Amino acid sequence: MSQTFYAALVLAGGASYGIISTLVKLSYRSGFSINDVSSIQYFLGFLLLWTIWLLRVRRFPAKKTALAFLLTGIPLSGTTMLYNHALETLPASLAVIFLFQSIWLGTLAECVIRREKPTHIRLLSIAIVLAGTVLGAGVIGMLWGFAAAISYTTGLLCMNRIGRGIHPITKSALMVSGALVMVLLFLPPDLPVSPAHFASILPYGIPLTLFGVFLPPLLFSSGMPHIF
Repeated sequence: MSQTFYAALVLAGGASYGIISTLVKLSYRSGFSINDVSSIQYFLGFLLLWTIWLLRVRRFPAKKTALAFLLTGIPLSGTTMLYNHALETLPASLAVIFLFQSIWLGTLAECVIRREKPTHIRLLSIAIVLAGTVLGAGVIGMLWGFAAAISYTTGLLCMNRIGRGIHPITKSALMVSGALVMVLLFLPPDLPVSPAHFASILPYGIPLTLFGVFLPPLLFSSGMPHIF
């Protein structure tokens, strides 16, 4: 496969966050809390990925590698929780713009790691992105979005550097497992969770799981190791 193909996988993973921004907004308007929305995503994602792993993969990595992927679930869950917080106050379109501050954050991280100076074109691009963001939403509204972008960038860097020979489903299942623990710690579902409440959130939870939990780590872990 060409680098263009793998770059397209990463782009599709990022585009998934654009889709879930609308879904999260709709779930908020229907009366569901950020705790409900965040926890249902990872609960269903956990069940889906490990079911696929049991049916198709059944190969487990070394303990050290498995632990690394579990820990990579921290920035993965951080991106979701911070992004969902941003969507409580920002329009969906602006929240996506904030998240993709990871474009220049990734450039900065790459320069630090490789000890290279950014080119003038990259610096100009960063300036344009920052100026457009400030004009679009103001300084206060940038906080949640920037925090989500930092978490998103951290997750991408981690996925790029560990377990290159591991099956993408295994990677994703481990990352989502780690992320589920973090979400349940910081944004547990509103209790008690009745069968009726669970059923009512499923119309939002299923697509949120697909585009927010299942596809992004799967696409990122498949594409990232081949383009850096």
